[in-house]
Amino acid sequence: MRYRIPFLLAALLALPAAAQQTPWYVGAAAGQSRAGNALVRDREATIGDGDAPGMQSSADLKDNVAKVFLGYRLSPVFALEAHWSDLGEQRIDTAFDVPFGLTGRGGVITTREMKGWGLDLLAGTEVLPGLAIHAKVGAFRAQGESTSTISGDTVFGDGTPGNFRSKSANETVLKVGLGAQYAFTAKLSARLEWERFPDLGTKLEPGNTNATGEADHDAWWLGIVFRF
Repeated sequence: MRYRIPFLLAALLALPAAAQQTPWYVGAAAGQSRAGNALVRDREATIGDGDAPGMQSSADLKDNVAKVFLGYRLSPVFALEAHWSDLGEQRIDTAFDVPFGLTGRGGVITTREMKGWGLDLLAGTEVLPGLAIHAKVGAFRAQGESTSTISGDTVFGDGTPGNFRSKSANETVLKVGLGAQYAFTAKLSARLEWERFPDLGTKLEPGNTNATGEADHDAWWLGIVFRF
């Protein structure tokens, strides 16, 4: 019996460590996103016929981003990951000569925000001790909001009085990404990722009163992952 006691103690001490390795993990990340230049062209296409004389635009298409996520490892290779992501804000300032025979300059300032929920399938493998790489594909349910303010001798095309408009639209887009993760311990890791959200937003065009503007979005993230 006395020979079995050390063995039983060792087995009992090992049980909690084994039980702690569950398939679940959580994480948070921050970084920067950038919308494609198509967003500027999308905005300009709605001013007059898209060829207003003297049109000039300046844009800030980058912003800070943040996300939180919850994952479940299906196997050593595959995992499912749900996330909420805030992709930040973009701003476009467009000035132009007022068309239709009028005189003076007009201007439109547009700001646009994108955020939403998503579900991804990850496939990864360890390439060095503690270092793993992965690819992902998923769906992103985007919530887009934009505001536009006009100035100068010009009006909105809908004929409604006022110099301010606010629009919102929801859509689901495909997203892809690549990443690398380094494990400091069995529970704590750091993750670096790139993600692309193609054609994010709704295209600005005549008759689409809730359009927020459409463009590809790229996001770069640095985060931490905690495994239960």
